[in-house]
Amino acid sequence: MRVNIVRRENYQMTRWSGGTTSQVMIWPETADFPSGKFIWRISLATLEVETSVFTPFPGFHRILYLLSGISRLTFRGIPGIVEQTAALCPGEQVRFDGNWETGSSGRASDLNLIMRQGVCGGIRTLKVGAGQETRWKRPILYAGPDSRCAYLLYVRSGALQVNGCRAVSGDSVFILAEGEAECLELVIQAMEESCALAECTVCWQEPQEGE
Repeated sequence: MRVNIVRRENYQMTRWSGGTTSQVMIWPETADFPSGKFIWRISLATLEVETSVFTPFPGFHRILYLLSGISRLTFRGIPGIVEQTAALCPGEQVRFDGNWETGSSGRASDLNLIMRQGVCGGIRTLKVGAGQETRWKRPILYAGPDSRCAYLLYVRSGALQVNGCRAVSGDSVFILAEGEAECLELVIQAMEESCALAECTVCWQEPQEGE
């Protein structure tokens, strides 16, 4: 098991038409996001204008998890459906196809997980009370000899300690399964105040050489 603290100051931030986007983690770790040659990517985004249009990503599917503000998403291009909408409050999420025409209204910030078709993933909320310690234990979801599994804990608020390292609000803890263990296990301790986390899970098949 490999565990890394990813500091918020080390995220790769760029601007897009609606605000900013900050890359937290991408796989492979040397992948070039603009080229589209990646398997999955976790990023933060700000919606700084009242209405914006998302960049299309054919061949990928996405999860948007709202961190702050209120956002209303509109989807078009869904077979058999003229238009679909989703109104989100903090802590809520929506899944959608990267090829859909997606627009948003409302100023907000969010956590994004974008995955190539065939990759499985999810996001959920975790909370640890002030000064409390919790045993974080997750299965390794292998689907074959070339499959991989990773988790990322984004610290929404508060601060925590894991493996002797402190992570504060805006930081992330990246956990990559290695070896033949059947589960991943960490002890997470919240510091002086309660800690809210967004947990991302990703399971994928490593491409064969030449793919």
